[in-house]
Amino acid sequence: DMARDEGSPPKVYPSHMGGYRLIEQIGLGSQACVYRADCPSVKEDVAIKMIDLEKFDTNIESVTSEIKTLALCSSGNICKYHVSFVHGHQLWLVMQYMALGSCLDIMRASFPTGMEESHVCTILREVLKGLDYLHKNDMMHRNIKAGNILVNSAGEVKLADFGLTTELIDGGSREQKQTFVGNPHWLAPEVLEQAGGDDAKADIWSFGIMALELIRGRVPNHGLPPLKVYMNILQKDPATLLEEENATFSKGFKDVVSMCLQKDPSSRPTASKLLENKFFKQSAVRMDQLSGILVRELSKVGETIGTRFRKLISDRAKVLEEGATKDDDQLFPRWSFEAEEEVVPRDPLAAIRPVENPTPRPSEPFQLPNDLLQGEVEGTEKGNATEGGVGVMGATAAEAERGEGVSE
Repeated sequence: DMARDEGSPPKVYPSHMGGYRLIEQIGLGSQACVYRADCPSVKEDVAIKMIDLEKFDTNIESVTSEIKTLALCSSGNICKYHVSFVHGHQLWLVMQYMALGSCLDIMRASFPTGMEESHVCTILREVLKGLDYLHKNDMMHRNIKAGNILVNSAGEVKLADFGLTTELIDGGSREQKQTFVGNPHWLAPEVLEQAGGDDAKADIWSFGIMALELIRGRVPNHGLPPLKVYMNILQKDPATLLEEENATFSKGFKDVVSMCLQKDPSSRPTASKLLENKFFKQSAVRMDQLSGILVRELSKVGETIGTRFRKLISDRAKVLEEGATKDDDQLFPRWSFEAEEEVVPRDPLAAIRPVENPTPRPSEPFQLPNDLLQGEVEGTEKGNATEGGVGVMGATAAEAERGEGVSE
């Protein structure tokens, strides 16, 4: 199931920095940054995430096999990892470029009070296809939310930021991250309780929370402190549509949300079962229609992923000038195409402990090496493409299938 289709030979993406020309920065975090880049050899744009390995305690060699697995994922609903390699102290992840960014970005720009139900239905259906693929291959996402659902200019919806990537970005050991990854708003009760359980069913809970997020433009428990969010998820009935919203949305949508947000994981349906629900057959719009709608709405506000990032940087500078009172991660968002509101600390219990000093100090943002800021990366023509530590994980999908491209 994990192998590529045999119809056409796979594109070979360079496993060295000289194979790419940086176009514009589209994301920034304290440990990583993301660039849109041109890959001349395959004649297409890609997204390159550059992660500063010196800031993590994760052993690169221990995650080599997982990167290979991600590269072999053949679902059309998972953002493709083309190739990974190390340059100096940076891990470069070359990925499919998703021009419209995340659903969170799209909502903030054009649908601040939520999307139309038919559009939400289409997005949810595509997310379920990706989850179904992962779960059937014994993989879990563990970080489902609007900010991790990306859309391209063709209206294709794909899952991003899961598994290895979350572990690298958040730091910490695999054991620690196995049960506690992501923002608390989307986490299932059994995950917050550190009770383990079926991770696939935890994804289904997060999927239900995301459905409400997309339809409202905000996540349940939005704006509440972590302790309150934590207690609400554990002690209160699951989030649902407000009474005044009941007349606005279809019974099908309400039923899907209700099925996903069951406190007992065994009562939640599988992704495969959810896909059979008539709501996804009756209410969805075509992908080209979704694309047209989103592109049209974003163009009204002059939004592209590049302009969005530049605006974020400008807003951050203004906040810093006025005195930083926002959460650190709002000022220095992670590498994803979003600016998250909160990030769960490495210690899960830290999320519910009182904060002695409530005013955060912004961390130093990721710095791209000066030689890469000139736009076009040199090296291939001069024969020094493998300089600087390249090769530890320089495996394309084709090489991964043959077991090549990874240094021992």
